[in-house]
Amino acid sequence: MMVHPILKDITVDEWGQNGVICTDGGASGILWKEHKYYSDSAWAAAAAVKAGINQFLDRHTGPIKKASEERLLKEADIDSVIRGDFRVMIKLGLLDPPAIVPYASIKDGEEPWLGNKNKELVREVTRKYTWCNAGWEKCPVPSDGKEAVDRQTIYLEQEELNRQVYRINPKTVVVPIASFQYAITWTEHNIPAIVHLTYNSQEEGNALADVLFGDYNPGGRLVQTWPRSMEQLLPMMDYNIRNGRTYMYFKGARLYSFGYGLSYTNFAWSNFKPGNNTLKPNGEMVVTVDIKNTGKVTGDEMAQVYIQQLHSVVDRPQKELKAFKRITLKPGESKIVQLKLKAGDLRYWDEGRHQYMLEADEVKLMLGNSSADVKFQQVITIMK
Repeated sequence: MMVHPILKDITVDEWGQNGVICTDGGASGILWKEHKYYSDSAWAAAAAVKAGINQFLDRHTGPIKKASEERLLKEADIDSVIRGDFRVMIKLGLLDPPAIVPYASIKDGEEPWLGNKNKELVREVTRKYTWCNAGWEKCPVPSDGKEAVDRQTIYLEQEELNRQVYRINPKTVVVPIASFQYAITWTEHNIPAIVHLTYNSQEEGNALADVLFGDYNPGGRLVQTWPRSMEQLLPMMDYNIRNGRTYMYFKGARLYSFGYGLSYTNFAWSNFKPGNNTLKPNGEMVVTVDIKNTGKVTGDEMAQVYIQQLHSVVDRPQKELKAFKRITLKPGESKIVQLKLKAGDLRYWDEGRHQYMLEADEVKLMLGNSSADVKFQQVITIMK
């Protein structure tokens, strides 16, 4: 991909990317060592630069110098891409005198991550929360996955442990710590509380404790659809999103929906106003709704706007997230939430015309706190 013409045609010419375009780690070496696409590192480096690459996650000085000496690269080739690096450096102030760079004068001691206090905390967290560190291309259990390792199942091996603990103490909280989904149907039906935590930072242990003991009211939302079983998944090599991947095309019964999340408090929604019944091609509308915290603790709610094209000439998603806003409310407090929707946000990519297209169509506007929990909906018309 780092030498494909589409890299420059799309990112630079079409998208207008004028900053850093970087390779993946090891990609330069793979081009000529494993893929045998080029004869040596010089040819690979020259091809990458000509394709638009201006930053490498490999040791590239030698190959670039060799490519220049062998006249595989001209100075003009390097000049055409390196300006993106300098553009970013200028914006960051890296080429300015330290005296005029605000953050260059910050001197509050050593960096926080170098202090003994933080090192001890990180070490303790690492001890406690290390699932999939069995070495490169290895995972201890089939449900684990990582770079170079596909998950063999989405069923959680520890769910039997959940059963045994639950028999002893029904007041059990299960905490899946993972960046991907699990089919935990038994746990969902039986365990009174589930707290999902992704890999966040060296403070995730303390953050989890705050949530479990009620010192902090969580307000996170899922960014994935959680299926109920393996049978709902497409074949691994089926990359067509329209065949049932993601919340936009998934048609089965979900375990948890995209955008789903709970809180230690409750919220009441009212006074929904879509703004307009029609939307011009260059126009925009503001969707408003009143949200009130009806519980006893401060909490966050997430307003989410989804749309569905009703009469599209192409296959469109059953739902598309187009706007969202997170608000914090004290007990009894209410706020008017405003979410902006532009006509341009409703375009689709026409592969034949090679451009984004906006259809004159009826569009169902849906507002709720997840893709499955739609509290209000209204049909609007996109004008020609």
